[in-house]
Formats: sequence, structure tokens, C-alpha cells
Amino acid sequence: MTAATTLSPQADSASPASTTATTTSKTAYIDVVICRHGETCHNAEGRCQGMEDVSRLTAQGEAQALELGRALAERGQRFDRIFISPLARARHTFDHMEKQWRALGFRAYPRCAPTFVPEIQEICLYDWQGQLRKDLQVLYPDEFENWMNQPATFCIGQHYPVRELWTRAKRGWEVILSQSKPFERVLVVAHSGINQALCFAALGHQEPMYRRLNFPNCGALHLRLALPTSPAETAEMVQAGGYTLPVPVVDAEEVDDGDTSMAQYYRRVHPFEWEPELHSRLVVGAVISREGAKG
Repeated sequence: MTAATTLSPQADSASPASTTATTTSKTAYIDVVICRHGETCHNAEGRCQGMEDVSRLTAQGEAQALELGRALAERGQRFDRIFISPLARARHTFDHMEKQWRALGFRAYPRCAPTFVPEIQEICLYDWQGQLRKDLQVLYPDEFENWMNQPATFCIGQHYPVRELWTRAKRGWEVILSQSKPFERVLVVAHSGINQALCFAALGHQEPMYRRLNFPNCGALHLRLALPTSPAETAEMVQAGGYTLPVPVVDAEEVDDGDTSMAQYYRRVHPFEWEPELHSRLVVGAVISREGAKG
């Protein structure tokens, strides 16, 4: 892999309230492709992974990563900024994507070295990490049911993993936005849980939305985000709790269902048959521009 930079975690951001605002075509933005890592041995075995850095890509996971790299190259996705979770499964996924790019003859591809961002590691599940889900269901039936059906209120000891995840996702956006420049293309390679939190936090949605947008292995989604012009403005936007520009990334005629309000803000990049759950039934309006953030 190309030499990378590592950013240290920052202080917690305040819990924001959802903000609604309008924007103009003059507002700077970045295009972001958010990807999940390939299949791991823990995925195949039905184990909780969380923030534990033990599992590695399976042969299937390596093949998925190569295919994702090929798909992005075929779409002409040349990235100006790359942000990767420091966990091995995300790093190795990017290694295989980069391997595919070079095999296809893109010697100067990507355009930059990746940056490792601790804030975009997977959700921390504490003592549950590494354990088989079927065993957890037997040992902790009530807690497991809560984890599956009411994850926002799920707790392990004194910890609320999904609440902690949302806090980190907002800090992750603070890092990404502050490091990016207007109209750049940005790649994020991370994990299912944190990817959900990144997407929903960007739209001003809170923890109860967890599990509404499950990423398949090497699934990728395209968002367009407003870009602040200073570190102070970045923090202000993060605290306001919404970054998505009301500029569709999918044409209305491409949306199969009748409700285009939310579906237009996501583009399925890979695989094409992936349909994000409930993506067209989310509440629209949690959008904010630089002008709105100042108000």
C-alpha cells in the first residue's frame, strides 16, 4: 500500500440537533464514495467483529475487493482523498483495490496516499467481540433481542455502543471535511456499522436509524456533501448535524419507487443490485449549507 498518514482521535463533539436549511449552487461540495470491507473469517463464521482487529479477509473477501476496485475504475472514479479505517480488514480491502487498479494499468491511481482515521473504526462491542452470534443469543437472550431490535438503547455494562458510534461518526466527518478541498472526490473504506452512522449523521438523523442501511461486503454508496471553508465552520456544521447538499446524485427517472425525495441522495456504486434498506422512506429535510450553518 502507498505510505499513509494516521490522524489521532479528537475530543468529543457536542450532541447536535437536526437542522434544516437551504443551499445554493455556489456552495462548495465534495463527492464521497463510502465502502465496506470485503468478507472476513468472522463474517463467514457468524462472529461479532466490532473494533477487534483479529479477523482477516477470506478468499471471497479478497475477490470482492478486487471486483470493487475494478468497478470503481470502470466508472472513472479517480480519488483525490482517501480515508481508511486502521483495522486490518479495511486496510487489506484497499490494498486489493489498489492492486486491481495497478493491474488495469492505472500507475498513477489513486492520486494520493491514504489517511488512516481512527474515528471510522467499527462499532465497539466490548465483551461481545469475537463471540458467535448464536452463542450470544443463548447466553444473553434479552440483551441480544435489544441489540437486534432496539440498538440505539442497547448497552453492554455502562456502555451504549451505538451512541458512542454516532459520536465517532461526527468526529470522522470533522476529519474528512477539514482535510478535503472543494469539488474533490473522496473515498472512505470502513465498516458496516460506522458507514451507517456516517451516512445518517451526515443527514442529521440520530441513533434510532441504525440498521436501516445495511452495507453488504464491499458495498459502496455515493453521497454529495457540503464543504466548509474553515476549521471553525467544520466544527459548526458537525454540531448542527447535517452536511448533505440538496443536490441529487441520481436522476429522478433512475429511481424505481415513487418517492424520489430521499432516494436521489444515494447512488448505488457497487454492487448495482444492492438496494439500501428503507433509503426512499427516510425523512428528508436534514440538509444544511454553509450559509445555513451560520444562521
